[in-house]
Amino acid sequence: MKRIAALLNLPKTAVDIIVVLRRAKRPLLIKEIAGYLGKSERTVRRYIKILVEKGIVAKDVVVTASKRLAYRYFLPTKEVFERIMRKEIENLAKRIYGTE
Repeated sequence: MKRIAALLNLPKTAVDIIVVLRRAKRPLLIKEIAGYLGKSERTVRRYIKILVEKGIVAKDVVVTASKRLAYRYFLPTKEVFERIMRKEIENLAKRIYGTE
């Protein structure tokens, strides 16, 4: 996981979120992720945003018990993750070797 984090330039908390989502094997609310990590919801939201923007974490919308809308976060399929990794490796190669 450390190699992936380094390649994707992810902070430790973002990696911790990925680990929590992988272990949970179900979509989680921000509140649940924060509880597992012992971090504030604000902190989790900051890193979830990065992960969603990179496509590493996906989200869907649910109605909570209090009839409010909330996002649940989950890891995409292995194929989607592999596609993201290939793209990141290609971008890294372009930075190192230039565009050819």
